[in-house]
Order: sequence, then structure tokens, then C-alpha cells
Amino acid sequence: MTVLLDMLFPLLYAGWFAGLAFKYTGKLASRLAVPAIAVIPVDIGKALCN
Repeated sequence: MTVLLDMLFPLLYAGWFAGLAFKYTGKLASRLAVPAIAVIPVDIGKALCN
């Protein structure tokens, strides 16, 4: 159960932050969404190593 939540949570919060960037920042959206999307594999990798 913990592994499932550790893999689902990064997808949800990264999508949420990227969505906020695209909704409110206009031209800067793609640059602000990259860190939110880039953290997904890092966080999932951390969850799989634990």
C-alpha cells in the first residue's frame, strides 16, 4: 500500500504544480512546469529504493 501511495502522490502533486504554472503564468509556464515534471522520476525512484 505504501509503495502505491509513494508512486501516486508524485504524479498528483507534480501535475497540480504544472497545471498551476500553465494556468497562471502565461509565457513562463513551460519553464516553471519543467521542475515539477522532472521531479516525478526522482521521487518514484526514491520510493522504489526504500
